[in-house]
Amino acid sequence: MLNTNNWVLGLFLFYLCIILILKLFDPIQFKFFKDFTKYNRYIQRYCVDRNFEIFNIFYLLIIVLILSSLSLLVLFFVHTLNEIGLTLNNYMIIFIISNIFILTRFLIMNIIDKNLGGVHQLKFYYFKNIIFYGYIMIFVMVLLCVLYLNHMISNSLIKLLVLILSIIFSFYHFLIFKNYIDKNPKNFLYLIYYICAFKISPWLWLSTVLYSQY
Repeated sequence: MLNTNNWVLGLFLFYLCIILILKLFDPIQFKFFKDFTKYNRYIQRYCVDRNFEIFNIFYLLIIVLILSSLSLLVLFFVHTLNEIGLTLNNYMIIFIISNIFILTRFLIMNIIDKNLGGVHQLKFYYFKNIIFYGYIMIFVMVLLCVLYLNHMISNSLIKLLVLILSIIFSFYHFLIFKNYIDKNPKNFLYLIYYICAFKISPWLWLSTVLYSQY
């Protein structure tokens, strides 16, 4: 069985391979993706001007990067709470649960959106989320792996990182919801329902599932 350092290093190398595949698969789009200063131009070109499809291999690979980073962060965080082992087996359990959670949430949101006549413009919302989370979680993965492999990671550091990410993501979604309400104030009640049903409840459910596993 791989020891902790070996599998984390292997995960990091796998991560770099996926990034390389992104560059080889679509080098032009990759130039936009790697330069976060062109974020608005990127959105305009690949979401507004072109027909964005979430099942394009380029975006699916970014989602894999996001979920891989998220799973490692969750593993470290749960370790700080319950002192579970930092093993490949525990990582894979979290990764599989996270994938099931995201897929289920995606399907439910699409069903509701179709019934509501596409009120929430999901394609545009998905694209912005994938790119934004991609930037953040790639940085998180590199940070976690480098710190851990150099024995510089600690419980307080993980908790601080989770807190910072929570603030960043909350502010990011606040801006999205603010713009959405500004366009049509009548959307306010819909957003309250959306936040409760798809932003708060699912993550509470995921936390409960993960906690029950350990």
